[in-house]
Amino acid sequence: MNDVLVIGAGYTGAMVAAHLAAQGAHVAIVDAQAVGDGATRRAIGLATPSLSLQHLAETMRGLNALTYMADQHGVIPVICNVLHVAGHMLGNDQLRQQFLQLQKADAARFAWETSIEVVPKGFGAAISVAHSLQINLEFLTVKLLQHPNISVYPNVEITQLRHENGIMHALAEGYTLRAESVVLATNAYSGSLSSYLAESVRFARGTIWTSRPLEEESYDAGLYAWPVIVDGGRLLVARGNDSRLRIAAWNMDDRSPGNDRDPGQAIRRFLDQQASDLLSETERWQSGVTTYTADGAPLVDRLDMDGRVFYATAAGLYGLAWGPIIAEKVTDLINPV
Repeated sequence: MNDVLVIGAGYTGAMVAAHLAAQGAHVAIVDAQAVGDGATRRAIGLATPSLSLQHLAETMRGLNALTYMADQHGVIPVICNVLHVAGHMLGNDQLRQQFLQLQKADAARFAWETSIEVVPKGFGAAISVAHSLQINLEFLTVKLLQHPNISVYPNVEITQLRHENGIMHALAEGYTLRAESVVLATNAYSGSLSSYLAESVRFARGTIWTSRPLEEESYDAGLYAWPVIVDGGRLLVARGNDSRLRIAAWNMDDRSPGNDRDPGQAIRRFLDQQASDLLSETERWQSGVTTYTADGAPLVDRLDMDGRVFYATAAGLYGLAWGPIIAEKVTDLINPV
């Protein structure tokens, strides 16, 4: 029997398992797919601080911890700036308001207005954010789980949780895993195990486009020297160390101005506007689902006051920066001081 069972072997689950294992816990981690094969595989590997003053300090602290952990596991991140741009007039006002709030709070040391020359065609206000990272997320997820106190069970789908005689029983076809505590770190899948989580998170349907490796002279490399975030995360553009360009579009709220109901169409529109010939360099299209919350903070707590089931989900756009913070909070809940 294990001390903790983590359901979900993506980045968040791996970060939680690694943190618990470092504290001496024996951890089993299970996933219905392979390690890092869900939302983690579809992420573009961008870790950046939140523009919200409410979450700036925590996400900055998370980024520092992530940098340290990546170095400890031999994963070298690329330090970068991130360009936040507005895709519509209302977005211009919102982005400028965020920047003014950062200035008033003396947080402008990490964010500043930038010149229009580096803004993609068709976009308005822009600010640059420092202290960001691009990282090989799949590789880091695998490395985090290489700890002697962690047992990994891929391709095992948990269908039911039972609490019997002070022990949690996680049932799957051909498996029953037992642990003193269970952590749900399964993103969109959490709702199938908890009606509370199903009602508490917002779902975003997404499409991720990846190019073939691009020659520097085949496109405007300067335009994508920095990752670009449009309208708070509805579109993300990043060029990786593998010379591939990745664009992710998320249908976060159909009621927002300028938001495409079809994320794939949003990507095609962006490519057509910026460099239409890039569509001929397509390597693959992928679809995915992610979760987020109204205020941008992930959900981390226990499902009931007496039980031993905890959850860590809905980290949204800033999930990489939130990862170490989520792991700390889960550990404190399971092992209160």
